[in-house]
Amino acid sequence: MKQKDLRIVMPQRGDVVNEAEVLGASVWLWMHSERHRTLSLHHLNQMLLPVIRQGQYLLVFETDQPVFFFSWAYFDTAAEQRYLTDPEQLIDDADWSSGDRMWLIDWIAPFGHTHHMRYLLDEELLPHSCSRILCRSANGRRARVLQHRGRHVSLAEATSYFNARPLQFLNEKASVLAVTTGDQG
Repeated sequence: MKQKDLRIVMPQRGDVVNEAEVLGASVWLWMHSERHRTLSLHHLNQMLLPVIRQGQYLLVFETDQPVFFFSWAYFDTAAEQRYLTDPEQLIDDADWSSGDRMWLIDWIAPFGHTHHMRYLLDEELLPHSCSRILCRSANGRRARVLQHRGRHVSLAEATSYFNARPLQFLNEKASVLAVTTGDQG
């Protein structure tokens, strides 16, 4: 998919990908991200390679330069509990596609493309999706869970989705905060 000077790579939409190119571009973005640049190679093996193999990512290039990487997981209840209990624990390969609970895992936009990418996701790329996001404070001591719905998901549909998939366990670090995008009705 192309939009203006953007080249969007999203395997779940049928895009043909070169895994080596995706890995190189993603690592390059990690190296420009304050949160990711100090992670070890082991983290790449656990947090990047599984999503590339399973096609659960979105990679955006602007004039052939990578500018955005986004990944997600489909957890079952047990994987979700492990993730919420210890978000720093690496996710097992099998957990990335173990259920129907969509979680947004990585959002890397080191060059200021966050607003535009959020619009693209909500409007064009994941407009019919509901998901959760674990947001951590800069010091990692506090966290909250955001509930997100794409542009074409009504509030009633989102409520039904999240009620059917209640959070089974939250530790003292996390609290639930529901959010919506834009002026949805």
